[in-house]
Amino acid sequence: MMSNDQKIKQEPVVMKSFIHPSKRSVDQCHDPASPQRSYSTDDSTLDDDSSLTPDEEDDILRRNLDAIMDSDSLKSLCERLSAMLDTPAASLGRLRGNECDEKINNLVCDILVRLHRLGKENLMKNVRNTGLLALLVKYMDRVAAAPVRQSPGFGGGADDAMDKVALSLRCLSLEETMWIPMGREPGLPQALMQICNDDNQYSAKNTSERCRMNAVWAVSNIAYAPANRPLLAKMPGLIESAVMMASSAGRSHEVRGEAMRLIMNLSSDMKNKVNLARNKKFLSSLIRLLQDTSPTIQTRALGTVKNLSSAQVEGKVLLVSFKDGALIEVLARIIHHGLEDPSMYIKALKILRNLCCPQTAETIGNCEGIFALLIKEGSRDEPENTESSSVARKALQMLAGSIRSGPQGTIPPCQSYLLRDVSKQTLCNMSTMSTCAMVLAQHASLRENCFA
Repeated sequence: MMSNDQKIKQEPVVMKSFIHPSKRSVDQCHDPASPQRSYSTDDSTLDDDSSLTPDEEDDILRRNLDAIMDSDSLKSLCERLSAMLDTPAASLGRLRGNECDEKINNLVCDILVRLHRLGKENLMKNVRNTGLLALLVKYMDRVAAAPVRQSPGFGGGADDAMDKVALSLRCLSLEETMWIPMGREPGLPQALMQICNDDNQYSAKNTSERCRMNAVWAVSNIAYAPANRPLLAKMPGLIESAVMMASSAGRSHEVRGEAMRLIMNLSSDMKNKVNLARNKKFLSSLIRLLQDTSPTIQTRALGTVKNLSSAQVEGKVLLVSFKDGALIEVLARIIHHGLEDPSMYIKALKILRNLCCPQTAETIGNCEGIFALLIKEGSRDEPENTESSSVARKALQMLAGSIRSGPQGTIPPCQSYLLRDVSKQTLCNMSTMSTCAMVLAQHASLRENCFA
């Protein structure tokens, strides 16, 4: 006989790379934006004469690209940057302190502008051949260690260069072929999250919200690759940083939403489910995020819980027993008010059904009112509620089939609530009445219930 876990096919909730949050409706996913659009940069050196024919424009672009590659190749620029990053400032002759840093900032900006002029095929090849990802990690680590703000302006200043680094890495993360290399580049995901970390002196004072958004967006895209999810979850402080950003009222809506998407993508991995369910601090934050005022945060927090609810039995028990059923109480409130947001309503019902198993039935049933709520939701006859009604009745059956009396015939609170709520129902539809009758018949056949 199949177990409850085997009967229910679980589909993890993950979110792929998508367009800017301000351009889409809440929790609406799109295909990755066009790389050419994502890589576009303001560049006054390229002609922009609307009177030119397409062939003339192509010829100008080819000549510009050839000149760039011939005069100062991307590889040679990266080699120069590598040498500067590996050389102490005191050994660079007349350059000292901020002057040295500004020269490095200029070089980073120059490399990224030239990188974005390449076509898609050339871009991927050059990123790999030049070791650019490792160089950017080294650069971000250097900037994160800087105690003071650098001079602002294009081509000078760490603020501007870091904006361009974060944007470039976000654009690269739109390419599926880059997910694994970026996820496995030592220190890259951590460096991106460090940009967003308010505990870091430089980031707290200098990092723009746009830079934060691009950084966490890149990591969220990297986490879409299944092979990257367990690796990212094991990186010290990464999940904690994402939770902090998602929970921070001081962060922008876009940054919080991207941080929550990262958490949701990581929670879809089977190895991560139980580990996250064991993390009490994480669960406390997740329950708070379920009650956030932002619909985007609420929806993605619920998607995270849905992923976790499909864990093996140990994970289900940890979720249900946390703080004496605190998660069940929040889910019950969402279901009770769920018709105001149908997508959250049905998702909460499915989560409750996923969590039902013999090992969790008593804890769920001890939340007074849960059976009455399931009977009420299972009795909705409207055509649009057919699926939710079926899910509610299934959850009721699964719970009722697992609840039994205690030692020496003692009746636990959950059994009292079950028998009381099922017996009271007289306004149910036929499907729910049939379920209630089956529950009563099942429990009446138990000797310990004869005098209950």
